[in-house]
Amino acid sequence: MVKDLAGLALVAILSSGCAAHHHGGWGHQRRDAYRVGYDRGYDDGFRHGRVDGHRYRSYSYRDAHEYRHPDAGYRGSYGARDRYADGYRNGYERGYRKAFDVERRAHRHRGHECRVDRRAYERDRNGRRR
Repeated sequence: MVKDLAGLALVAILSSGCAAHHHGGWGHQRRDAYRVGYDRGYDDGFRHGRVDGHRYRSYSYRDAHEYRHPDAGYRGSYGARDRYADGYRNGYERGYRKAFDVERRAHRHRGHECRVDRRAYERDRNGRRR
């Protein structure tokens, strides 16, 4: 019986540790701040690059409001703000580059005019799409 209780106690301790690890414990938030920022930045940059590439605009993601203010949409539960901002900028750049290049290859002919709503990629300060 003592062996059974010791075994149950060991299982309880190990399973609570796994749960803490999966739900933000043991430094997990630090990695998540970067990853959450990166994923969000990639999506925003991809939308922006798609519009610029499609409309034959210059390759200029660094002037975008979202890129210059990478902590929009940040929440304290993500972890460190600067890690989130680093991830956001890196993701934004990569997403922008990918979409811009794809759109330029797809629309090789100059002067192609189409109506792409720029608001499709914009978000307000709280991270909601406009």
